[in-house]
Amino acid sequence: MIFIGLDIGSTAVKAVAADEGGNILSRGRQTYPTETSGIYSTQNPDDWWAASVGALRQVVAELRNPGEVCALGISAQGGSIFALDSNFTPLTEAMTWMDRRAAAEAEEIRRALGDKIYKSCGWQTSPVDCASKLLWLRRQRPEVFGRIAKVMTTEEFINYKLTGRAVTDPTGAAITRLYDINRLCWNYDLLRHLGIGEEMLPEVLPCGSVVGRLAKSAARVLGLGEDVAVLNGAHDQYCASLGSGVINPGEILLATGTAWVIFGVTAELKFADERIAPGIHPAAGRFGAMTSLGGVGAAIENHAGRYGLSLQDIDSGAAGRRENAAQLLLCPRDPADSASRLSDNYDEYDIALAMMEGAVFEVRLTLEKFRAQGLTSGTSGALTMSGGAAKSKLWSSIVTAVCDRPLLLTGEPDTPALGAAIIAAVGSGAFPDYQTCLPRFVKKRPFGTEPGFVSFYREKFVRYKRRFTE
Repeated sequence: MIFIGLDIGSTAVKAVAADEGGNILSRGRQTYPTETSGIYSTQNPDDWWAASVGALRQVVAELRNPGEVCALGISAQGGSIFALDSNFTPLTEAMTWMDRRAAAEAEEIRRALGDKIYKSCGWQTSPVDCASKLLWLRRQRPEVFGRIAKVMTTEEFINYKLTGRAVTDPTGAAITRLYDINRLCWNYDLLRHLGIGEEMLPEVLPCGSVVGRLAKSAARVLGLGEDVAVLNGAHDQYCASLGSGVINPGEILLATGTAWVIFGVTAELKFADERIAPGIHPAAGRFGAMTSLGGVGAAIENHAGRYGLSLQDIDSGAAGRRENAAQLLLCPRDPADSASRLSDNYDEYDIALAMMEGAVFEVRLTLEKFRAQGLTSGTSGALTMSGGAAKSKLWSSIVTAVCDRPLLLTGEPDTPALGAAIIAAVGSGAFPDYQTCLPRFVKKRPFGTEPGFVSFYREKFVRYKRRFTE
């Protein structure tokens, strides 16, 4: 049997195919555009589908026997929403999770419902959320709002294109702010405030449920059989936790990319802090707790670009600057401060190292918050790191020294896609549960602490914490 994982990310679709031994047989990747104008950020849902078809066809073309594909799972970006009419014709572009047009509407919702939103869905009200954007449509585009028959986000749209059934899961539904993860139903108080009905929203099924079999049109364009099962997936960070083997209470994933995400696993649903989002994990009896550090990766990329350097240049150049930059403290929450600190004493590599250190200091502060709120216990548990920074010896050495706990690095670069394939493997019945499946699919290696780094960074972290948090 072969299982395919499809990850529809913020800028690209990635797909992997794996066999029952967890071996990656083929990969596919295709990008799609984002239109950005000031605070507006939009994508065309048809581009999501075209890129998904392209990535899946790449995967299928490399398989010796595509007929062995039995199941397909979905990982998707969260919070990008668009409206459709009664004929399922899009009325709007997708307003992405990066679109900040709905600031006034978010404030209106906050005044009306307060922290009830967070206590319902696990996410605080924000200009980027789907509820605020739907209210923006009602206020700013009443002629469009009056024609809305359905609203969809990325996950249910791709499920609809694959099977003809618009289905989402609790993690994807919750990030819209419209879903109550306590009662496992839509938040009717919020729906009334927005002026929308439950019939306009997708069906919500547990992660791992069978959405359906491939529709004839989808099977034909993908080169797969109509008997392939489509399994209900999850938000990409929840899929990343599966693809990184992080499913046990107390375990922590540091997922690195344009933004860094700290994702913890708990044994119960915990509403601890508005900046930490709880949710329902795909693994039975498990729950998530996640928070983002914003554009950490983007800040380093922008810094490198300012000097015409690659990230590899930054890595190699900054690696030997620890002593020279020992007194330099930079906070990634204040990029303007970073740009202003270049002087005769510090060059672009010193600045880059201090920015990297500052990012990891913020990770350490977040881990302390997780521990203080009972989301993880102690400091001895291993930290798993995935994404671009996991490929860097410099990043890894800073993380393990600053966080002062064992570090495990994932071997798979596309952990959300792998997590979606794992959902397909378990949901199809090939494995009884994730605990049985993960040892075959997830490969991790330990990264050791270099001598002297822990004491060096313990002292520097104390100075950073005093300066930026006290």
